[in-house]
Amino acid sequence: MSSVTTSGATRSAFSFARIWDQFGMLVVFAVLFIGCVIFVPNFASFVNMKGLGLAISMSGMVACGMLFCLASGDFDLSVASVIACAGVTTAVVINLSESLWLGIAAGLAAGRGQWSGQRLCHCAPED
Repeated sequence: MSSVTTSGATRSAFSFARIWDQFGMLVVFAVLFIGCVIFVPNFASFVNMKGLGLAISMSGMVACGMLFCLASGDFDLSVASVIACAGVTTAVVINLSESLWLGIAAGLAAGRGQWSGQRLCHCAPED
C-alpha cells in the first residue's frame, strides 16, 4: 500500500516572496519607468516612446532568435559580433556609395560571411 503524507504547514494566500519571484522584474521595470517619467523631462512623450521602441526593436529580434538557439541546446555568443560587423559594414558602404540597397546587400554579405566562417571554426571533430 502507498500512503501520502502532507506537510503540516499550509501556504498562505498572500506570499510576498512568491509574488516577488513571479513579478519582480516587472516591478523593477515599473519603478524605473515611473522614476524616469517623474525626473526626466519629456520622457513620456510620444516621440521619445517611439524612439525607444525603435532603438530596442533590433535587440528584441536578436533575443527572439537567440531563444531558439538556446532552446535547441546550442550556446552561441557570437551573434553580437556578427551584428556589429554587419552594421558597421552597412554604414560604411552606405556612406561611401550613397546607395541604401548596396549597403544592405554588403551588410548581409558581411554577416553571412562571418557567420559561415565561425561555423567552419566551431565544427565538432569527427569520431
